Amino acid sequence: MTTITDVPTDAYNKVHLLAIAWGVTDGVAVARLVEHFAKTPGSAKADAELQVDEVAIYAIYEGTKVEAVYNRKTKSVAIISGKLKNKTYSTPSGAAVAVVAAHNPTVNPNRNGWSFWVLADNGEILQTIR
Repeated sequence: MTTITDVPTDAYNKVHLLAIAWGVTDGVAVARLVEHFAKTPGSAKADAELQVDEVAIYAIYEGTKVEAVYNRKTKSVAIISGKLKNKTYSTPSGAAVAVVAAHNPTVNPNRNGWSFWVLADNGEILQTIR
């Protein structure tokens, strides 16, 4: 097996989060990313494969980072870290409400999940891929 050294920590963390979201090893995640960028843009097959069903997202609430995965097909959010780890919600807003309620039960937890969650790869709000 070949290894890659001197990977910046932030880059490694992003690859690792993708691996968790995809349910694969870090090496398989790297292979998928390389495969993705090696495809010829513009072909029907390449364009179809660009739409990855699962997207790594996170939210920071009350100083705590909560990592999750957004499923484009089902529009659901599966939380993969923190107090609600392994819980899945049918909507981004449902997941946001649960995070707020778990971290600060004294406030009204209603939140718009589309603006609460942030894309892990670029820091934009989830709304941008809606």
